Amino acid sequence: MRKILVYFFRNHLIMIKLKSLPAHDGDCFIIQYGEEEKSSNILVDGGRGQQVVKQLLSETQIISNKRENIDLLVLTHIDADHIQGLLKLFSFSSFNKDYIKKVLFNSRTLLSQKFDTRVVKDEQLEIVQAKDIISFKQGESFEDYLADLNIGKMEIVDSYSNPIEINNAVITIVTPDEESLRKLYVNWDKEFQNEEIDKPISGMNTDYDIDLGDIIENKFQEDRAIVNGSSISFILEYNDKRILMLADAHPSAVKYKIEELYGKDEVSFDLVKISHHGSKANTSDELLAHINCEKYLISSNRGNRHGFPHKEALSRIVYNNYSKKRKTVFYLNYPKILDGVFTEKEIEKYDINIIEKENDERVLTICL
Repeated sequence: MRKILVYFFRNHLIMIKLKSLPAHDGDCFIIQYGEEEKSSNILVDGGRGQQVVKQLLSETQIISNKRENIDLLVLTHIDADHIQGLLKLFSFSSFNKDYIKKVLFNSRTLLSQKFDTRVVKDEQLEIVQAKDIISFKQGESFEDYLADLNIGKMEIVDSYSNPIEINNAVITIVTPDEESLRKLYVNWDKEFQNEEIDKPISGMNTDYDIDLGDIIENKFQEDRAIVNGSSISFILEYNDKRILMLADAHPSAVKYKIEELYGKDEVSFDLVKISHHGSKANTSDELLAHINCEKYLISSNRGNRHGFPHKEALSRIVYNNYSKKRKTVFYLNYPKILDGVFTEKEIEKYDINIIEKENDERVLTICL
């Protein structure tokens, strides 16, 4: 009888799995949960670059072959390093869009309906294929792609939205707030840019040579970018697991919503996706004071023009855990991202653990 029960459990394993795709300097995740043989799937952002598009096609084909759906697609905001991969994916005729069942995306049309009497289309969110380079000047818009899907009426997503239930999982929107969306709408044309793929930077542009104990004393200066402030960040709860997906959100807004939801005490998370690829302007001590978590995911390549991930942001996470007698585990979707960031002495003293995608692995997979 015992063997039968074990067999039953193994074939009906309740789990949550996050795949972090090689998204260049951006974000692209597939969250899978449910029984091992039949999962629900959430796709978050699309990163940018040929590698992530190739992997997205492969992963979505696996989902299709298993006769599963993309139960939710979340486009957190309109930065190129989050949207370009999705635009390219949608342009392929081999990509079956029919199994996308729900979409969260604050389009310009939705914003204009909320804040203006005019309805303005996302004419800039467009794509053509020319030598594998994405252009936002011609072609069909992302909204036109979504209009072809059988997903029902889309609505604005903000911190006042009701929790979303999808196949026994609950998604609670953390950001953006209404004022952040208003700023985005007013400044849409200025904020949306067709950025160049980042060029490598020299080590002189990083903060890796500063001691951990010293760098956490730096005065925190919060990110003020309007488009980052418009990011859809959320909490996903399934079974007894809870993960925090922070997109590029501003930490003060995240802190405010977490306090509203849970009070001023620490909240336990099984995984936190670090905001804005580890930018020092998006992880504050005030936010970390509310988070009880050992596992943090960084989505970034190395050598990008911003110098992400910043040692200052990671050090704040490490020291927050160290001061509470907790270890810190960093998950990396590219190998060697943190080489030289922490000294061996710092790694040992502060109990820093690093788990990275190996060169022969297609994606980084985190099982919770």
